[in-house]
Amino acid sequence: LGALYKGSNVVIGKFDATANDLPTSVPFSVSGYPTIKFKKAGAKDYVDYKGQRTAAAFVDFLRKNAVNKVEIADPEGLYESKLKSEAVPASQDGPVTVVVADNYEKVVHDNDKDVLIEFYAPWCGFCKRLAPIYDELGALYKGSNIVVAKLDVTANGLPSSVPFSVSGYPTIKFKKAGTKDYMDYEGDRTTEAFISFLEKNAVNKVEVKNDTKKEKRDEL
Repeated sequence: LGALYKGSNVVIGKFDATANDLPTSVPFSVSGYPTIKFKKAGAKDYVDYKGQRTAAAFVDFLRKNAVNKVEIADPEGLYESKLKSEAVPASQDGPVTVVVADNYEKVVHDNDKDVLIEFYAPWCGFCKRLAPIYDELGALYKGSNIVVAKLDVTANGLPSSVPFSVSGYPTIKFKKAGTKDYMDYEGDRTTEAFISFLEKNAVNKVEVKNDTKKEKRDEL
């Protein structure tokens, strides 16, 4: 990777944390190895790199995030990111929008849409218990500017533009319309609680009628 960018305005650096102290101007400490950070030109803020540790993934990240654009000679497509992805669904007939790696940007980062997304694993017991509640929620918002979505993390990678990794299931995040920032959903896993959260946080205001609002459910 360093050889690809050698002499350009994108610097690939390394720092031996066992032999050097970090300057006081550095706003973080290092406790695990390797720790990989990215700093844009003109900024002093750092972004955690959490993508795959392959040359293709690093190049893809730098293409999307670096201020200085550097063309990499790649006639054979060796440095094109090959993110694991299921096939993009031919249709979205179900109550919950199915997201895969190859349609993530289009669906989740749609500026006009508020998106509640569940990152799940098919074998996860908590995910299975959530499924009927989440389907009910998806049906209530189907066709609106509030998207209720899900992504199978065992079958799809996360694009480098996603600023987090997923290690527990289900992980539920919310992205407001007009941003690429995510909020953790930490409320009860009931239809009523999800609706209350969306009413409070979504940019798009959608009125829904929940006929099961008074129905009691066991919390997950």
